[in-house]
Order: sequence, then structure tokens, then C-alpha cells
Amino acid sequence: MLGEKGQCSIDKPVGMCASDVEARLGIAQPTVSHHLRILTSAGLVTKEKVGQWIWFRRNEAAVKALGRELRKI
Repeated sequence: MLGEKGQCSIDKPVGMCASDVEARLGIAQPTVSHHLRILTSAGLVTKEKVGQWIWFRRNEAAVKALGRELRKI
């Protein structure tokens, strides 16, 4: 989902703000923030603050590397 363009992507080709994720998944904002924080800490998601918004998107290189590692198992 973070590889798509969200409603508040602000001229960005892909990525979403937390409210986009919240609306799409129908889960509470604190839950979304918690999971986005974990994914960001793991390096799988990047974030960028634009004005009052924080814009999240997939870290494509890290996601591909994780996929390669998982295929080895």
C-alpha cells in the first residue's frame, strides 16, 4: 500500500500519510502510528515531514533485500 499514491501525497508519486493508511485499513490512528514506527525503525519504510504531514513510503531497496533473505530460508 505504501507503494501507491495516497490522498495526501502532496505531489509525491507514491506514499501515504498516516491518515491515508488509517482510512484504507479502518484501524485507529495510534495503531497505525505504532506499526509505521516499527517499519521505519526496521528500515523498511522511510518518512519525510512535509509541513504538518509526515509522508511514508516503502524503502524499495530494503524490501527487496528482505525478500531475497526470506527466499533463502
